[in-house]
Amino acid sequence: MIPEFPEFKKLSVEDGPTIDAITNRFPTYSDYNFSSLWGWDTRDQIAFSMLNGNLVVRFTDYETGEPFLSFIGQTEPGATAETLLAYSEAQGLGDCLRLVPEVSTSALISSSLKCIPDEDNFDYVYLTKDIATLEGNRYSSKRKLRNRFIRENGNHEFKICD
Repeated sequence: MIPEFPEFKKLSVEDGPTIDAITNRFPTYSDYNFSSLWGWDTRDQIAFSMLNGNLVVRFTDYETGEPFLSFIGQTEPGATAETLLAYSEAQGLGDCLRLVPEVSTSALISSSLKCIPDEDNFDYVYLTKDIATLEGNRYSSKRKLRNRFIRENGNHEFKICD
């Protein structure tokens, strides 16, 4: 069972189906995928709760280890964001939310909250054609990895599985 905000539950492996049941309703965001949450919880500090029907996550910064809040969901996103911001400031976690996906921020456009895209985290967006062909200097290191894989695994097989 997921606690209601401001109570939090530390992430455990048993939480996978619960987290996935919530996040699977939305487009895929790597930060909210249970496998990613579990895998990046290197300090055993990620925790979660529910607020206004939205999943709230207390992350830790991957580099500094400092905690911060985020959420995914579309129910009362303005009220959710304002509540989380007030809590974050009161707890000394800063005056902003981070990693809030577009599905949650799109409804905030007319609110008094300011949403700023973090272009430093746009690094996962590639053209499918570019990844498929790996052409140009930008992808030379990836081509080398691909070629090494083929050399070392000559009997590999690619197939699409259901």
